Amino acid sequence: MHAVAYTVWLAVIWTAYVAWGYPHLAGMSAGFSVAIGESCRFLIFTAPLFVIFQSRSPWRALGVRIPPGRWLIGGLLVAATWAAVSLFLASRIQHRTFNGVPEIAFWFTGFSTATVIEEVSFRGYFTQQLSRYGSRFAIVASSVLFVLIHFPGWYLLNLLPGYRAYLSHSLSILLLGVALGWLFLKCGSIWPGVILHAVNNLAAALTSAGGG
Repeated sequence: MHAVAYTVWLAVIWTAYVAWGYPHLAGMSAGFSVAIGESCRFLIFTAPLFVIFQSRSPWRALGVRIPPGRWLIGGLLVAATWAAVSLFLASRIQHRTFNGVPEIAFWFTGFSTATVIEEVSFRGYFTQQLSRYGSRFAIVASSVLFVLIHFPGWYLLNLLPGYRAYLSHSLSILLLGVALGWLFLKCGSIWPGVILHAVNNLAAALTSAGGG
């Protein structure tokens, strides 16, 4: 029941925030925009989980624990491999061009706080809760939810040009979600997934559409 309520909360409140709250951030200074934006993300994604796990330590229940060293190294290796493949496909298949180093705001959002918050929600909570129905189901179902949470931004902010872009981005995020779910269930910690998630976002930020 908690999982259903939390899913509905995310769908409704995140969509409302993207539609009415997020556009106002563009008119703020960069630092203030990042602070407000990430605070809203925390309140929407993470704060409700404190209510759900109020009878025990929420962080431990959500997999916010240091895993064995071999899994941190494994996360780094998986992340490096993922980034190399992503950049190769971006340049050779998608004909994307190199952007250079992302702006500093990215390092406080897409590379850090956003990845931790999303991993707590989608792996620490959803994957773990759904694992009672089997690990494969948990990984796939949480990955689908991970894809769907991106749709309000894509659609309401007009970020993607057409159905092909929706399809390719959805498939890419679904595959990422599967890898993140597998890592989480194997080691019981979000941190190897945070590493992979952050590096994936960095690889995406380093390239843009264009080129040949």
